[in-house]
Amino acid sequence: MEEIIHIINEMSPYLLLGFLLAGLMHAFIPQQYYSKYLAKPNFRSVLYATLFGQALWVWLTQLSAPLPH
Repeated sequence: MEEIIHIINEMSPYLLLGFLLAGLMHAFIPQQYYSKYLAKPNFRSVLYATLFGQALWVWLTQLSAPLPH
């Protein structure tokens, strides 16, 4: 049980950051943007979604990296 609580405690900042980012995107990026670039059944939409997801992952990874002394 302690391990589960430890894992939840480690994950919670990233989940909260993800919820915050999703809320900001929902509030400030118009729905038409998603429909125009990401909602079509073609290769370009998949490419855009992949690049956005990769950039987001790199940004979040850099946030969690220890700072140099």
